[in-house]
Amino acid sequence: MGCEFYPTVTVNSFRADVDSKFGVIVTNDSAEPVVVTTSKGDTILESRTLAGNTSAAFELPWVTELRGPASPSAMPGSVRVDQGSYRLRATRPVTVRQYSPIDGFGYSGDASLLLPVNAWGKDYRIVARHHTNTGEGFYAITASEDGTVVQLTAPPRGLTIKSGVTGIDAKGSGTITMNRGDVVEIVTASTTATTNDPTGTLAIADKPIQIIGGHQCAFVPDGVLTCDHLEETIWPISMAATRFIAVGPIVPSDPEPDQVIRILATQPGTTLTYEPPQEGAPTTIAQAGDWVELRTTKDVEVRANLPVLVAQYQVGSSGNPPNYRGADPSLTLAVPVDRYKTAYAVNTLPGMRTYVDMVAPLGSIVRLDGELIASLKPIGSSGFGVARHELAYSSSTPGIHHITGSAPVGVDVFGFFRDDSYWLPAELASK
Repeated sequence: MGCEFYPTVTVNSFRADVDSKFGVIVTNDSAEPVVVTTSKGDTILESRTLAGNTSAAFELPWVTELRGPASPSAMPGSVRVDQGSYRLRATRPVTVRQYSPIDGFGYSGDASLLLPVNAWGKDYRIVARHHTNTGEGFYAITASEDGTVVQLTAPPRGLTIKSGVTGIDAKGSGTITMNRGDVVEIVTASTTATTNDPTGTLAIADKPIQIIGGHQCAFVPDGVLTCDHLEETIWPISMAATRFIAVGPIVPSDPEPDQVIRILATQPGTTLTYEPPQEGAPTTIAQAGDWVELRTTKDVEVRANLPVLVAQYQVGSSGNPPNYRGADPSLTLAVPVDRYKTAYAVNTLPGMRTYVDMVAPLGSIVRLDGELIASLKPIGSSGFGVARHELAYSSSTPGIHHITGSAPVGVDVFGFFRDDSYWLPAELASK
């Protein structure tokens, strides 16, 4: 939670004949009202008062230079857009979640939990997805202070990007200077390799920055239909950790939590263990910035000897024949166990089916909107369990729901239409 955020449009595959909207949902978990103001550059767009314990949607125009052309066209190049982000300020701490799109129209979308400026960092390892014939892997950097200098270093596996940003070479390395509200969006170039992936890129800035990573329209895994937009706010290296519980999303047509887990090392000599054990899963990462991946239909505890980031990808809708999953790929970051919270306020999108995954120590008490969660399904011998519940939603307004625990709980939120979905962490505790 915080008082200043920077919503940022990213490259997305969209239909030109569908009038979808970009935007954010602001959740005021306080009993007191809060005034929320959105702006772009020096122009105030809207100022609105939110009552206590409510959520409200704020639509924001697409920034076409960052979104890219309509499907099936590719993003023509990497791009810098001065004053390309939005600025959102609140008179009291709020939670802000970004939706691309916010109305669910179209066929390609995802969402991001925006970090407030006070939680931004200076050092990052980026998580995204590799270039495909349906679009580009990307990351978007946003600055909140004038004269911010950012140094980019290509990942250990190598990278080829599209030109368009002065100061950044074809391998994705270089230095740029940004001012408040500026956005630099780096996109991958077409190569014969399926490993052309921004994941592991090192970004070091002299002032705090925001980074959102993802993909224009990715298949997860390769060859599994259909593609979908991916995006998530990337956490700074200071938020990397050594223990995670990665639980996968489920939909009514398929009760198996099918997911791809990507583990990114922040230091060399990283070793990994899993509970329950995952047959054939990688156990070592030699270099900082390198990563490993596994696909699993199990909820799993991931432990590392050194701090890592753990990304989770929803599998495409045809991923588990004969079941049709009814939702396409989306991206989230697993919240470290030491950043779980005892209270959350989560929201639903109008007209969109939404589920929450709640992870808590076995024997603890978890409540959803005041109702006791009857049981937690154990996750191996980790000592944790998971409960999944569908949330009630309105067809016209964002909903708000409250989750509490007698011990810290991890919560992620998954929403879907047919062939579209979003997945994001509910919140994470500050340290």
